[in-house]
Amino acid sequence: MRDIKKDLDEMLSRNKLVISEEYLDEIGNVNRQIPATYLSVVSKIPKIYAMAQRLHAINPYLRLSAVNFDVVGEKNKLHEKLKEQDIKVLFNCVDKYYAQMIVAELSDKLKVPMILGGVTNLGWNGIVSVYNPEGKIKYQHIFNRHIQSLKNTLNENNNIDKEIKEYWLLSHKEEMPDWLKEKYLVNKDLPYPVITPVPWIVASFEVVEFIKLIIHSEDVVFFPRAIWINTLNSRAEIIDLRNIDIKNYLLWRP
Repeated sequence: MRDIKKDLDEMLSRNKLVISEEYLDEIGNVNRQIPATYLSVVSKIPKIYAMAQRLHAINPYLRLSAVNFDVVGEKNKLHEKLKEQDIKVLFNCVDKYYAQMIVAELSDKLKVPMILGGVTNLGWNGIVSVYNPEGKIKYQHIFNRHIQSLKNTLNENNNIDKEIKEYWLLSHKEEMPDWLKEKYLVNKDLPYPVITPVPWIVASFEVVEFIKLIIHSEDVVFFPRAIWINTLNSRAEIIDLRNIDIKNYLLWRP
């Protein structure tokens, strides 16, 4: 969800922010991640600092804490850092399935809402929801219930993301155009494609949910409900994640 994270950060740059990232920009990021430039790629500036520079250029008075942590490998350190920062809302903007579970766990531990968003279905679609850690239905329960049907046991050493991708590709191969089959069914290790505007659309929905949350609107789309954004058919709808095969929605590139 790093594409969405960059767009969210810019939209929220008028507030106090804590941002966490561990990777460098790649040339494939430049088309959709706002702070990513050719210069940031060749100079190997860590993404977290490129984003911080961009945000301070927008608002030099922004109260910003840039945290260079690995969500999976340093989850305990990240938890302690976020506790120090008195986080009010957590945005889940990570790519990997196991990392998403850890961010949801942080939401539970910190007792703060989590707004999640991702790009799905080979880059055309998006999904947004607001997780309430005090709710009866846990984030992990909904997702793990479906994922356990895959052969791997869920832990950080398994390539569960590859299995989700393969499941999606095989389940949808009949509706895929020939050029897409030739590309992704032949080489399943290709990175997920992302249509450039889609992360921005998803990030916009997340910001709207954030605003609804802080003004205590009754219309917040709380988990397990979610906003399903279908850019290919130019529509958005509310779905219930309890009633779908979530693996069909999980080709996430948040």
